[in-house]
Amino acid sequence: MKTFFASFILVFASLASFAQTQHLFDTYRSYGKLYGIKVEEPEGFKAIDYFALFRFNNDYRVGMGYEVVFQSEDKDCLFLFPMYETLGTSERNTLYASMAYGEVEAALQIDSEEEVLDTARYVKVVAEADMSRYFNADTVIFYKVPMDSASFHEPFPLSLSEIRMYTTCIGMNMRKEGFPVMMAKILLTEEGLKKEKEYVEAFLSCIRYGDEPKKYSKRKERRVVKRYYDKLQKGGYL
Repeated sequence: MKTFFASFILVFASLASFAQTQHLFDTYRSYGKLYGIKVEEPEGFKAIDYFALFRFNNDYRVGMGYEVVFQSEDKDCLFLFPMYETLGTSERNTLYASMAYGEVEAALQIDSEEEVLDTARYVKVVAEADMSRYFNADTVIFYKVPMDSASFHEPFPLSLSEIRMYTTCIGMNMRKEGFPVMMAKILLTEEGLKKEKEYVEAFLSCIRYGDEPKKYSKRKERRVVKRYYDKLQKGGYL
């Protein structure tokens, strides 16, 4: 009887945890709808953390926060879902590009004052006539870099040794006129790298800018943002 009761408690706790994380993602999705951004949960992945702070190298000041971290069932891939950066237009345009190049330099441990980044090798800018495949953005900066010193700010559900199993990062910094800038990442193990194309296509299908910016009041924005971060705090993620 005691064994059955203990098993029941474990199952109940697991279901409660799943319900909480699902509810948080639904709130994150609603947060995106405010700006006309569609966000979908990736199939075959599980949300393992919210509001995660990531850096390629602690010796470099550059780093980013990510609203949701998803892990694939085989644990070969992490999806880092973006925050919605709503700075002024010029600041947004500067941020999405400077963060891309700054993070590449941090990953490669380049001193920008002494070394020159080989952008052709690591960075690709996509701005085609039809961007429907690429988040429906105006421009996306892709970069692919190795990782050997990356870390997440504690607390994080994976240990440092587990994080270091992810050896490759694909960054995607995207912008569209009138919308928030978004910066996302895919982290891959050596096994996950063999399915790179599959994972990239899966992530590309998870986020989509609307065709036109959505009108909203600052009052509503403050209310939606507060509701989301209040739930993160209640869940112990802040």
